[in-house]
Amino acid sequence: LGIIIMNSTTAVIVGIGCVIIFGSLVFAGIKMKNKTFPKATLQQRSTIFTILIIYAFIAFIGTIVYFAFNQSANVALEISIFSLWIVTYPLFIYGWINNKKRAGHLLLDIIPFPNKYLFILFGCGAIALGISNNFSFSLLSGSYSLYVSIIMSLSLASTCFFMAFSRIQIHENGILNYIDFVKWENIESFNWVFDGKKAHILNFTYKGRLPAFMRYGVLPVPIEKKAELELILEKNLSKMSLISKSA
Repeated sequence: LGIIIMNSTTAVIVGIGCVIIFGSLVFAGIKMKNKTFPKATLQQRSTIFTILIIYAFIAFIGTIVYFAFNQSANVALEISIFSLWIVTYPLFIYGWINNKKRAGHLLLDIIPFPNKYLFILFGCGAIALGISNNFSFSLLSGSYSLYVSIIMSLSLASTCFFMAFSRIQIHENGILNYIDFVKWENIESFNWVFDGKKAHILNFTYKGRLPAFMRYGVLPVPIEKKAELELILEKNLSKMSLISKSA
């Protein structure tokens, strides 16, 4: 009993530490929003911030399982990753469906996902690995382990397929950037960059789902679609004070 109490106390202390780290990351992200960074680093900083949150989540769950339930490090890691999957995959599906609904009527189709066939290959590979029971957990055995492996592989494969068949599209309520939707009112600024004879690049900064995020979007636009897109942008972003139309 004493060992269990000690392990539980240690887990609570370490868990509180993880929460403090998570809170510090959120606070740092909020501060980040109010600073001016070079545009090339905005997306990188947001990506790093997201990865750190994922690590904090895995560390928190893994620590609780390792100390409080006296499990091995391998089992603790498996359960923490499984918990992350349970939380993130339904949110991903919900977000994808919700973004489609919020986008509204399609105004202009820009381009398809550039690595379509590679992601289809990844998805098929994930299914093959799942059927081979490569996503199993040491806590499970027999058919249960295989079922979990297949379910996880199908969720991973579906994520790859969603990405593969996604597109950059302009809708009446905003920009559908593959699976991520950006409302017109969330766009802070944008500018055009000439990228050779076949395409222009539309760079824009916008607010993310969390207040702490400032994201940076990069949209390759074929030359023949630039004029139509400019009219749409002018109509929906006419009140913006930081517009740059030069290209």
